[in-house]
Amino acid sequence: INAARSQEAQPLHARQVRAVHQVRFDREVLEEGKTADYVAEYSGPDGAPVFWHHLKFPISGPTGQRLLGMISLDVTRERLLERQNAESSARRAIVVEAANIGSWDWDLATDRVAYSSKWKQQIGYGEDEIADTLDEWRSRVHPDDFQATWEAAERCVQGKSAIYDVEFRFRHKNGSYRWIHCVGTIIKHDGSGPGRFMGTHIDITDRKTAELSLRAALAQYALVMENIPACVIHIGADLRIRFANRSAQEWYGRPLDRKSTRLNSSH
Repeated sequence: INAARSQEAQPLHARQVRAVHQVRFDREVLEEGKTADYVAEYSGPDGAPVFWHHLKFPISGPTGQRLLGMISLDVTRERLLERQNAESSARRAIVVEAANIGSWDWDLATDRVAYSSKWKQQIGYGEDEIADTLDEWRSRVHPDDFQATWEAAERCVQGKSAIYDVEFRFRHKNGSYRWIHCVGTIIKHDGSGPGRFMGTHIDITDRKTAELSLRAALAQYALVMENIPACVIHIGADLRIRFANRSAQEWYGRPLDRKSTRLNSSH
């Protein structure tokens, strides 16, 4: 026992409720012969929290009377780390909630998958409406996206790829499809087991819809430019033709090799 540290962190500096609890534990040991095992929080000289793990037990004195034996261990560092980890987890949870990020955890040994509440909410389901099976995910991937998505997952499981990064359509409860960006990786166990496959689901439907709309608009624009009854030529800074529509090529009287033909006075 660290006697000097014990003197610095006297129970008198602890909050009153802690002191009351310790008195109760002492009585249980002395009067009922029970064992008490607990962690007490104190305040050090600088006001910082100090944690001690106490194990109290009955022992027999020289005349047969019941005495209290105690083993104590300073666990301040461990407790503060636990508190910091809990705070970090809470902050991560807030970020995940705000960013609408769902998560999944596939245990490769048992083939069970834990889906987060946000993962379920993304596709319109409540906490108790999704089972912890792989088929819950597999059955909802759009048929046209399934093969590429599944093959990417297999490459990760087989150790051929370190990161799982795919985009696919995922069926919502209402029958529509949401676009999902999924990123994951393999977390190996210390032993020889297959470990876990963990990752996130991010709903990118709005972004994907905008991208598809832009592509459609650009395709429509290209179609108009190709067939408009006027010469349209796009020339780069190097004077090479980047684009020449049908009317322009008819006017020149020969095909223009786009991206290679250089415009000069002979044309």
